[in-house]
Amino acid sequence: MMTLDYRIRRDASGDDVAWARIDGVSLGYWCFLGDIVLTTDDADLSMLWGWVPTLGFALQMTHAAHRIQGGEPQTLEIPGSDQCLRFTPRGRRIEIVADYSEQPAFVSARELVEASDQMLDRLRADVEGRHPGLLANRRYRDLVSRVAPSSRRSPTDYPGQSGGS
Repeated sequence: MMTLDYRIRRDASGDDVAWARIDGVSLGYWCFLGDIVLTTDDADLSMLWGWVPTLGFALQMTHAAHRIQGGEPQTLEIPGSDQCLRFTPRGRRIEIVADYSEQPAFVSARELVEASDQMLDRLRADVEGRHPGLLANRRYRDLVSRVAPSSRRSPTDYPGQSGGS
């Protein structure tokens, strides 16, 4: 079983930010900083650092999860750090290796996709509820829009995402 969640520790002040006009880099790297909880039956790869850009991470994770279903290894660079998560197909399971942990995690591709999609949905509901002006921001809408598997965005559409290993 996989648990994938977030905790926003530092949110940009709603009074000081023009949410309808904030740029994509700020959204992906400077807003909604916190922790990422990532656990499986095999390992705890959580990032309880207090400064992980949760939106950037959730976008990358969702993108990587959908791409790995096609059997393509993925590397997710954790925004704001020099750490990576590497996703490698191993038969019917996906191996997740983190630079900051010696213990790999294993999940099914379906589990990875479901957990990633659900985390992004929860995060969107949370930040949109806190900052309704985000819904008027074209860059935000572009970043979080669902992409059908047949029309996936390229890795350059998400900060820190690279295909392959």
